Amino acid sequence: MSLYTSAEVFASSTLIENTDDLISSAHLLWNHADELSRCAHAYGQSAFFASQQMSSSYACPEHIYAMSPAAAPLSEAARHCEQTALLLESYAAYLRDLADKLMRALHLYSHAEAQTSRWMQSLLAASSYVFPVQTGLGLAAVSAAEELSSGKASLAGFFGRHPREQQIYLDQLGNRLSNGRGVPGAAERLAKGAEELADVWQGNSLTVTPMPAAPLPAASTLSQSLANLETLSSLKHGTVSIQRYTRANGMHSWVVTIPGTDGQKDSPFGWPQNVDLMARSERARATADSQRAVLSAMQQAGIQPGEPVALVGHSQGGIIAASIASASQHPYTISHVVTAGSPIARHPIDTSKTWVTSVETDRELVSSLDGKDNPIREHWLTVRGRIRDSQPSASLQPTRVPNAKDTHELSHAMNYHTATFRDAKRLPSPELEAHETHFSELTEGRLDRNLAYECRMNKEPDSEHTHRTPENTGP
Repeated sequence: MSLYTSAEVFASSTLIENTDDLISSAHLLWNHADELSRCAHAYGQSAFFASQQMSSSYACPEHIYAMSPAAAPLSEAARHCEQTALLLESYAAYLRDLADKLMRALHLYSHAEAQTSRWMQSLLAASSYVFPVQTGLGLAAVSAAEELSSGKASLAGFFGRHPREQQIYLDQLGNRLSNGRGVPGAAERLAKGAEELADVWQGNSLTVTPMPAAPLPAASTLSQSLANLETLSSLKHGTVSIQRYTRANGMHSWVVTIPGTDGQKDSPFGWPQNVDLMARSERARATADSQRAVLSAMQQAGIQPGEPVALVGHSQGGIIAASIASASQHPYTISHVVTAGSPIARHPIDTSKTWVTSVETDRELVSSLDGKDNPIREHWLTVRGRIRDSQPSASLQPTRVPNAKDTHELSHAMNYHTATFRDAKRLPSPELEAHETHFSELTEGRLDRNLAYECRMNKEPDSEHTHRTPENTGP
């Protein structure tokens, strides 16, 4: 099955008051593209006619008004028409692409649509808080009916429907469970139980050991960092990659690539750790075994205070990156955070010091689990992909998702995020280019240290609960 993703870029300059003229311009571009396509078709017919008549008289259809049979043979006329047809069709494709980029890059909606959407969201929020069970069952029934009628139904597809409504429902459910403190408050209340579950299932002793192989190539762009993240997810579970880049003046910078949840019994990147990482307080987040594992790897790698660090993570790895970037109890300088499919909207990252580039998709569920959209502020950019079952029309040109399954699935795997970011790169977004430049400047220099660390949990009676005390882990 072919699936496609259409990216939208949300940044501090996304909002536009009056969009009517811009929408009209986009439609005008599409109309001009259609006219050019019709002309290209006419020239193509002329070329075919000329080639058919080449052995007879100097007859020429009316479309080749610019060519004189007396001045050039029919073969030349046919070649000219073919070249002109191709040129006109390329211009038409360019105009369609330009119109598509204009509409998508600006994320345009009419005022009436926006007002209606806000009213419906407020109604859903109130219903979710007052009648959480009934509202949840109602949303489930609607999603199930739509998924069963899609012809590609699956349980994962059911959970991937209506991400906006899911987000609102989870936010209000979190408020119910935590007296108005939302999902982070609910996570903090559940954290103790999650820790006890992790102790029983995995043990409470954490080990972080160097691995002999250097798993990833150099990454000087955001696209390359996401490609490395996809590669990391296919390697041995619980592996953290750390790379050092050295400039000509001897200054160092670092890229730490962090995996997502793997669910393995001996891995600190398990399911219970997600609850700790989404908790409201920094102290609760710091007890997460996975965060402690990453900080331990950073310490062993020799990262020094003041050296700029980029943290790149998928799913739980992105939450770890956001948690470390928003924490005060470590000595590291986090200059850039890159996340893919991570619910990090509620982490208090200071974007005057740390740039944030987030990639999400609308059918993945995971990025909506914190019940809130990422903030729109300076240096925080969100690329959000809309997953489609097919290419919707000739005027829209989404990017194909490689290796998609034949039935619906949660669009949480890295192939969806890399395709979404690739689609976003086609948009004329100065903010996205600024983030690319910031990341490239951070990783400027020669990759001279390429490290990997294996992180494991095990049961050792003499180290009971040592991982439950937050540490000021530094060089």
